[in-house]
This record gives sequence, C-alpha cells and structure tokens, in this order.
Amino acid sequence: MKVAICEAKSNYTIEAGDLIIAKHIKGHILNYLVIKERDELMPKYRLLNVDSSFIMATFSSGRTSDVVTYVTKSLKCEILSVIPASKLQLGLK
Repeated sequence: MKVAICEAKSNYTIEAGDLIIAKHIKGHILNYLVIKERDELMPKYRLLNVDSSFIMATFSSGRTSDVVTYVTKSLKCEILSVIPASKLQLGLK
C-alpha cells in the first residue's frame, strides 16, 4: 500500500522498505528505513535509523502515513527525499 506524503504536498510515496532522508530542525541529515514487521490484518511498521541502527518507533497501524506523521511531528524533521525500496539493494524480505 502506498500513500501520498503530507497531504499531496509532494510527489513522494512511502511503503515498507523505503529509505526516508530527512533534515532535523537543528540541521542534521538523518536516514530512516521503513520496515514492515509482519503481514497481518494490522501490520506493524518500524522506523530504523540507518545511521545508528536504532529502532526509532513501532507503528501498530496499517497506514504508512503514520510514519510520515512521526518523522515530521515527533522527530521534528522535514522529509527531503524518499528512495523507493525497488531502487535500494538491501535484500530485505
């Protein structure tokens, strides 16, 4: 499932396996990987900080838009770019 980011503010979409490149309000560039933990009626998403291998959050929601909300509101970051999972060669399953 793909959803538009930030009420169609841009043409980015988010799905499991995508890499989010974001800029914190203090100027740091951060990289987050969206991971889908399980395939059930209510999947659980995790947001992995690639720079530190730290799980930032777990989302008990079927909506990947919760990832966008967490990055923009809770982490106080602006999403600069989203690299689709199809362009990454990470071997995630």
